[in-house]
Amino acid sequence: MAVTLKKELEDIFQYSNAYFLAFSATTGSVCFGWDITLMSGILVLPSFQKYFGLLSESASARASLSGNVISILQAGAFCGALSSSYFSSRFGRKRSLLASAVIFLVGNIIQSTIGIGMSPHVALKVLYFSRFFAGIGLGLLSSLVPMYISECAPRTIRGRCLGGIPVGISIGNMLAYWVNYSVSRNISPRQMQWRLPVIIQLIPGALFLCFMLFQPESPRWLVERGHYEEAAAVLAYIARKDQDDDAVVLTLNEIRADFVGRNNLSLLTQIPSVYLVLP
Repeated sequence: MAVTLKKELEDIFQYSNAYFLAFSATTGSVCFGWDITLMSGILVLPSFQKYFGLLSESASARASLSGNVISILQAGAFCGALSSSYFSSRFGRKRSLLASAVIFLVGNIIQSTIGIGMSPHVALKVLYFSRFFAGIGLGLLSSLVPMYISECAPRTIRGRCLGGIPVGISIGNMLAYWVNYSVSRNISPRQMQWRLPVIIQLIPGALFLCFMLFQPESPRWLVERGHYEEAAAVLAYIARKDQDDDAVVLTLNEIRADFVGRNNLSLLTQIPSVYLVLP
């Protein structure tokens, strides 16, 4: 048992850069889990309903609004996820993840300032827009985080690193529930009661952006673009080894070999191919 523990500690130290890379990317999963849970608790707060003039509406009207506010985020996420392949291939995984963080933050900043200097009717329209806009960022990161981690993490710990994604989503769910519960119990039913949870949600988004600033680009994308020296440097950094190490050279050669004979097809070119393989 002591030998096994020692080996585990040595592996953690050896792949500490890879673990921190996975942790940085998984922070985006916390944002995803947080946002998809947060609004359901805010919509039922009396302060929110009073601020937007919903107390005079019928129960069915309030239910319809709640469904629209929640589903508009999913619509934005759908658009973000659908476009993730293009942006990650064109601009790289890291820059696309940074863009998703910025979109998420901007969308939530708009949500946290909704209603200031505008009528409730206009505020609801801005709420729909900001939810859709933030959803685009969530859709991007939900697709790119698994891709980025799987392309960067060494094979021996790849499954462990990817396993952090559902954990991050669950942590985001939990934090959203507790924040909503705390404001409902401890803050008076005024506008800060529903604004504060949205403002707090900016914290994981800012952490995600800051962490990803210091992470490298995906070595697979670098190889695809012909930047072999940069890819070798990234692989060496992740594995904490020299660029001429046998393991680094072997991994780089495997990635290069995977692209031999492949052609980059546009999305429109790929769509007919999907129908051809369907039974």
